[in-house]
Amino acid sequence: MAGRADLVIYQGDDWGATVNVKNGTGPADITGFTAKAQIRQDVADNDPDVNVEITTVVSSPTVELTIPAAATVDLICGSYVWDLQLTSPAGQITTILAGNVSVTQEVTR
Repeated sequence: MAGRADLVIYQGDDWGATVNVKNGTGPADITGFTAKAQIRQDVADNDPDVNVEITTVVSSPTVELTIPAAATVDLICGSYVWDLQLTSPAGQITTILAGNVSVTQEVTR
């Protein structure tokens, strides 16, 4: 089962986070893995109005997540969903985090 992590993003700001990937005994070895993360309006959103690709960089045992201001500026104030998937070198896909995203409208433009 995926862990839960809710994100708070301020429209028009750069956003970033570090995910420490763990297994039952400590840090997980995710060498050779790739990661993918997206924000969508709804989990069943096959043709999304809003779809933000979160940039991911895997450096075992962490995954760096970033969204540039150029992408967050287009998010409309409101609620969204997101998840983070890891793909092993053998092709096995595992969703490790998921949750809600809250976007706050920027004041300064």
